[in-house]
Amino acid sequence: MRLAAVDDGRLRYSPGDGLEARGHKVTRTRWPSFDFGSSQGLMYLVMEYVDGRDLGQVIRDAGKLDFARVARLTAQVCGSVAEAHRLGIVHRDIKPENIMIVTRPDQGESAKVLDFGLAKLRDTQAGNTVTRAGAIVGTPYYMSPEQIRGEDVDPRGDVYAIGAMMYKAVTGAPPFVAATPMGVLTKHLT
Repeated sequence: MRLAAVDDGRLRYSPGDGLEARGHKVTRTRWPSFDFGSSQGLMYLVMEYVDGRDLGQVIRDAGKLDFARVARLTAQVCGSVAEAHRLGIVHRDIKPENIMIVTRPDQGESAKVLDFGLAKLRDTQAGNTVTRAGAIVGTPYYMSPEQIRGEDVDPRGDVYAIGAMMYKAVTGAPPFVAATPMGVLTKHLT
């Protein structure tokens, strides 16, 4: 489906570019999603309310995190992302702010992957993709070189981003720092 802003500022869609298929795939995962559909020309996906703090905030508050804690949370992130990959979905924007940390007294900490808004849906049967080839989307600190070059993105890009995210969690700083986003992107490439 195609999204377009209309005079009232709301986004409307038209069939054709796969957002509907993406929504149907997401509702078939173990991620807590309750409903998906459209109403009055608007798409919606109803999901669980997650009461917690994003990993970015946890890192800002605590600084460097203990490696065992990072490993435990990252294993959970990897499980969720692997499930998305099995369904043909590449997240493309793995970063600390998209990982919600939920603490329950009886279960300890758990990590939930959020914001599949930039996700790329792959039709694994036909080899087709939903997003436009050459599009550069993501957060510079965590983007893979392939993503930066606008090449076809596959699950390996999410693995790269998870590694960059782990680096930040353990050290308190992203793997590459520069004065501008373009400088950060360049460092990923060199």
